[in-house]
Amino acid sequence: HPILTATATDDASKLVFHRTGGFDLDPEKDEHISEVVLRFTGDDDLEIHWVRTAQGVPVGTHDFRLRRVGPR
Repeated sequence: HPILTATATDDASKLVFHRTGGFDLDPEKDEHISEVVLRFTGDDDLEIHWVRTAQGVPVGTHDFRLRRVGPR
């Protein structure tokens, strides 16, 4: 289980988290999410970017786009 901690950014629409520790996890061997970026692109839109790490190096990414629909 990786522990992710927010890091400072000058962009108010973005939150960036990096792995700073964890438990039940060997970061040099085990596959895990090592970075997450949340970007608020509008009142109803959110983009999420994950970085997947295995054997201590980034091996892939995954992106999500969420949109709120319907009445507020």
